[in-house]
Amino acid sequence: MTIKDILKNSFSDLKYTILRFPLAILSGILLTIVTIYGNFQEEITYRYTVLLAVFTVGIFLFIFISLLNSFLQTVFNKTYYKYLTNLLGIVILIVLYYFGKNSNLNSQVYPSIFLIDLLYITKKFGTIVYGLIVFFIISSLYVEKLNNPKGTDIYIYKIIRAIGISVIFSIVILVGTQLILYALSTLFFDFIDYRYFMSNINLIMILVNLIVFLSNYPKASIYEDYIVPKFFKKLLINIVVVLLIIFGLILYIYFAMILIQRNILVRQIAYLVIVYGGFTIGTLILLNIVEDSKFKRTYMKIAPISIIPLLGMLFYSMGGRIKNYGITENRYFVVLIGLWLLFSSVYFIINKYKNNLPVLMVFSLLTLIGTVGPLSAYNVSSRSQKNRLEYYLNKNNMLKDGKLVPNSDVSKEDKLEITNILEYFIYSKDEKELPYIAEIGDDFTLDTSKYLGFDFYYSYEYEMGENPEPETGIGISYQPDKIQVDNINDYNHMDLQTVFNNSIIGDYTFIVKDDNLEIHKNKEVEAISFEEINEKINTSISSLDFELEFSDGKIKILFYMINASSNDPESFMATLLLFKD
Repeated sequence: MTIKDILKNSFSDLKYTILRFPLAILSGILLTIVTIYGNFQEEITYRYTVLLAVFTVGIFLFIFISLLNSFLQTVFNKTYYKYLTNLLGIVILIVLYYFGKNSNLNSQVYPSIFLIDLLYITKKFGTIVYGLIVFFIISSLYVEKLNNPKGTDIYIYKIIRAIGISVIFSIVILVGTQLILYALSTLFFDFIDYRYFMSNINLIMILVNLIVFLSNYPKASIYEDYIVPKFFKKLLINIVVVLLIIFGLILYIYFAMILIQRNILVRQIAYLVIVYGGFTIGTLILLNIVEDSKFKRTYMKIAPISIIPLLGMLFYSMGGRIKNYGITENRYFVVLIGLWLLFSSVYFIINKYKNNLPVLMVFSLLTLIGTVGPLSAYNVSSRSQKNRLEYYLNKNNMLKDGKLVPNSDVSKEDKLEITNILEYFIYSKDEKELPYIAEIGDDFTLDTSKYLGFDFYYSYEYEMGENPEPETGIGISYQPDKIQVDNINDYNHMDLQTVFNNSIIGDYTFIVKDDNLEIHKNKEVEAISFEEINEKINTSISSLDFELEFSDGKIKILFYMINASSNDPESFMATLLLFKD
């Protein structure tokens, strides 16, 4: 084959891809342009962030619509449906844009990481964006196969293959083009402008990656003659399945331990069960492409059954948390995913893997319910926490005729609950959802004692009773509007870092142990007690900083944000500046 033939075939493939997914590629082009534009801006506006989110949703929306049009054409043998569905897609994006533009955005975001930060900076809008993206991704796995479910496992494999090809292809191009840019910058211009490198990354990893992926996206067919590569089959049955079996055995050993000890650690149980269940269901969907064997038949029979007892443990542990502390977005999604895993397990047991589409369809439906509309995680959690807040306010005679009434005679336990719920609305929701806070405005957070009768309270030692957590503990919650940096002349280096339990920054390891934050360096250990941290917080300091001295020098830690509980070291999270002399 000559170079001319290769170019001709490549152009033909590109033309076919554009005709098959025109608006998805247009959305990718617009997202690339807007992202590159953002690289050259000093500040990123709210509207810019919303545009990024809308164009990202547009890519997945129009991929789904193109596949839906293909399905509709096979059913009705008409082409005019695509104009209606594409128009509907454009209307959805316009509505999403105006909804996002009018949402309560409370921070700026950089384009390279906006998908990571979107939930935290755009609140309700971010949840909807993520929900729509997941909905369209999962729906695209089956919509074209609705009237022809046979071969769905191979169809999904070919989508995974398309992702792999596009990622590898894009990385190769990216490495080459980055090296070319580096050579040009250093040899001819004597400087390196990172913005051009970032723009090249945006171009390759968004637009080129998308086009290559869509050019390899499979068409719906039975795939009776398609041969899946042996390495993928062996990877699935000999590695993935074996690892899942080991993972499941570990969970059951832990399950036996907690039955004996009667002590359930909620967060670990929830996430581990969801990871195990999700990977198991995903593997079962694909296992039909593997040749029949006794091991395969046994695993496919036992695997869905093995998920159900673990889900019982998950629902029990989450039920205790919801009963004591109400519904939050995380708890809502854990329960929702648990319900999907339960449905999928029971379905596989009954259906014997004859048709896997309902498993994906139910996931799509639950995703839409959980992120959009009155039953979404955002709305349900808001109602739950609002009811909890008003319970504590009414209990302490702090709410009368829809207005706050200050009361300083409130127990430490109730102060902490009121503080936690109010901060939950301030930082994770929108305090305007609480009319008695909204009418006060920004003055509320500046002087809470004036309106509540006490400052926000962050710590107490408490008895947990029936709550399945360790019996006593100290909690910390600190996230000021602004901080002041003083007395850093003796230090000549700093790093802004987000740390968790067992995080490592350079030579320093951060460990939560016995109500202390320990900082380890080689064999030396310095500690900051949770009580000392809370004492500084409750004295209304301008900055939360601590100096520690090691044998080879001093460090200064300045906290921007910290959330921690000695009950659960894994919940520790802090954003800090680390100054080193």
